[in-house]
Amino acid sequence: MEHTDHQSHEMLSVATKLSNKKGYIILFNIFLAIIVASQIRVWYLGPFNSYLFMQTFMGFFFLVFGFFKAINWKVFAGSFGDYDLVARRLKAHAYAYPAIELSLGAAFLLNYEPILINSITLAIMTVGAIGVAKNLLAKNQVQCLCLGAIIKLPLSKISLFEDVIMGVMALATLMRLI
Repeated sequence: MEHTDHQSHEMLSVATKLSNKKGYIILFNIFLAIIVASQIRVWYLGPFNSYLFMQTFMGFFFLVFGFFKAINWKVFAGSFGDYDLVARRLKAHAYAYPAIELSLGAAFLLNYEPILINSITLAIMTVGAIGVAKNLLAKNQVQCLCLGAIIKLPLSKISLFEDVIMGVMALATLMRLI
């Protein structure tokens, strides 16, 4: 049985949608695990504290997402410039980014220099959100690398939401600290 180009395109489209759905389910589960782990840590350390929850959430977020990016560092660095404004101009930034996220994660969990760490996070997430928004507005078909090259998802509003929410948490923390 021969497939026409149209049938082949439809089959590829269905396969892509199923793959994306599975990827989004994995992404949702990762977020849920980070939220649960953050809440457990906060409860363990005492009564609920929104500042501690945000710091813990950002710490686990950066550790988990940085780890996924580091698994296939070279592939991540090779494609990150497709939508990151700094990595597009400075390839070294693309290679350093997983280490930056891992370092930020550790710093958040250790409460190391919170003003500095939240300032860096706000800057990185703001630049990231601008790069994602520009690509979404241009309707560029780019792979999101939030989970490195392991789970393939298209760049989407979810990517923008991740950057914005992390930036907002960093800003809220800075406003509390300063």
